Amino acid sequence: MVNLGAFAGLPLVLNLTTTILDCQYFALGMGEIYKYNARWNSEAHPLQIELECIKWGGQWQSGNTICGKGMFYHLMEARKWIWPDRYRHDWTDLMYQEFVQNDITMLMGAASTQKTSHASEYVLLKYWASPNDTLVIVSTIDVDKLDTGVFGEIKMLWSAGRERFDWLPGNLIDHRHCIATHCLADGEVRDLRCGILGRPCYQGSQWIGLGKLLGTKQRNIIFLADEVPWMAPTFIESWANLFSNGKVQIIGSGNPKGDPDDQLGIAAEPEDGWASIGEPKVTTTWNTKFLNGRCVNLVGIDSPNFRAAAKGLPETYPGLIGPRFARRIAHDWGLDSPKYYEQVYGIMKIGMATDRVLTRQICRDHHAYDLAVWLDDKHTKIHGLDPSYGGEDACISTILEWGKDTNGEDILSLVLQKEHRFNIRESESVEDQIANQVWDMLNEQGIPPTNSFYDPYGKGTLGFAFARKFGANSPIPIDSGGKPTDRPVRQDLFVVDKDGARRQKRCSEHYVKFVTEAWFSVAYVVQAGQMRQLTEEIVREMSARKYSPAFGDRIEIESKDDLKERTGKSPNRGDSIAIAVEGARQRGFKIGKLGNHAVEDPQATFAWLKEKVKNHNTLIQSKQLTHA
Repeated sequence: MVNLGAFAGLPLVLNLTTTILDCQYFALGMGEIYKYNARWNSEAHPLQIELECIKWGGQWQSGNTICGKGMFYHLMEARKWIWPDRYRHDWTDLMYQEFVQNDITMLMGAASTQKTSHASEYVLLKYWASPNDTLVIVSTIDVDKLDTGVFGEIKMLWSAGRERFDWLPGNLIDHRHCIATHCLADGEVRDLRCGILGRPCYQGSQWIGLGKLLGTKQRNIIFLADEVPWMAPTFIESWANLFSNGKVQIIGSGNPKGDPDDQLGIAAEPEDGWASIGEPKVTTTWNTKFLNGRCVNLVGIDSPNFRAAAKGLPETYPGLIGPRFARRIAHDWGLDSPKYYEQVYGIMKIGMATDRVLTRQICRDHHAYDLAVWLDDKHTKIHGLDPSYGGEDACISTILEWGKDTNGEDILSLVLQKEHRFNIRESESVEDQIANQVWDMLNEQGIPPTNSFYDPYGKGTLGFAFARKFGANSPIPIDSGGKPTDRPVRQDLFVVDKDGARRQKRCSEHYVKFVTEAWFSVAYVVQAGQMRQLTEEIVREMSARKYSPAFGDRIEIESKDDLKERTGKSPNRGDSIAIAVEGARQRGFKIGKLGNHAVEDPQATFAWLKEKVKNHNTLIQSKQLTHA
């Protein structure tokens, strides 16, 4: 152990700025050394010099002299001093170089690619270099994962560093999952605005987020998030508030689930979409859609251990993914299984996201984000309302415009989506406030009430408020809790009856409930290339909702309650646009053909599921005992 308690707090570098320059040390006879083009107090330990260089950004100018060898160099030197037994390979260098360069770094990759351990090292080194003005927020799914995962790794690294250098800052407060810079006298409140704070994002099944912490002001803030694919949508939504603080870095990590619409899929998405990178076979980096954001895709079969094995050498780095782990996953799950892609390849396999109503990639492929280009001015506007009467759910109106594009095809374009606000202190009921606001919106947009549709499911009292405001010519109710209709699903989905007659499949044969029909109608409009000007908010909500097969070759989306429990958010924007699309269908809009996505064979509707069932049964049979 190196104990520098007698020197703690004294200036280290003697020619940085006039605030650090202190000539009295010369008078006291204290010597100096020259390193990295800077003069240092001769009593300084080499690690202290490295940490001071990190504090000053790795390189700085003193007069006409450039001091320091760069942030990456000094991080590696400090790392070597503190944890001399931790090995270093090319992935180590890659991750650290990306941490240094980026505001946002997403580490996506296979299992055991040391994403968490390297990110934990980095945030500790940055904290130790500037402990009095650095706040590190460490988050993962729940308390158990915090203890056994990312915060547990940080604690282990912190303890190992303190065993070698007991002057390294920080006071562990284990029950609060934090390492605080300041440890004040007993009975006084510790200042947790600097230090390392571990916070779970879920308590049980309830998303609690990081709202209080994100408002904390500090000179340097690092947000380290582990298991990003399982985060709620508010993970990315919190970034705007974070970046309003000061100098901020965000580091996230996780194994891809094949879902481009989970939080890792959104945060790590390449600038030109997931389709632009294909399926990397070697470790790859790219710019993401976020300003100064990068993704590091650590492809498991490209790890240093795999490369060593390819040369006939043993696996060099214990704990790092290698052929032995890959063989086990292949044996237990299969080479083409989602588990193998997630745990061994560690790449975004878009096709694995088969249980989502809509995806951002589908929207992009079919121009749903594009501006509408109209053939003429013969347009019809449709209004859809998903009402809410207070509480957590939002009351959302959607207006769609229906007309022909320059190819003469019918399209729908989003005009606006608005959240209604209410004053509960007014004598007027919330229902009457909704009716008044809808009245104003329809008049402003030139929409007749017969082209306005709403969901009466719930309180069931909104219809009376509409009747009071609109009279006999009121908006049209659409019961989302009802049964599916007998209309054709779309123009290219057919079934063959027992008598051999071929006809279009009816919605009542394709869906279990009407709400599923309404949501899939939006998805099919998109896939038919008939939707324009969708927003990310709508797509994010719709892509979060799962569906599953049901009896009779039908499908059903998950309930709103299940979705809210899983994601912490109600799909009000998705419900609203689904009602608007249903309104357009009632006024004559027809969903076209899906082009390359067309499904005419009813047996192919769930071909992917049947294949999974077949593979599962084969696996079960292979494990069963046989008797001679």
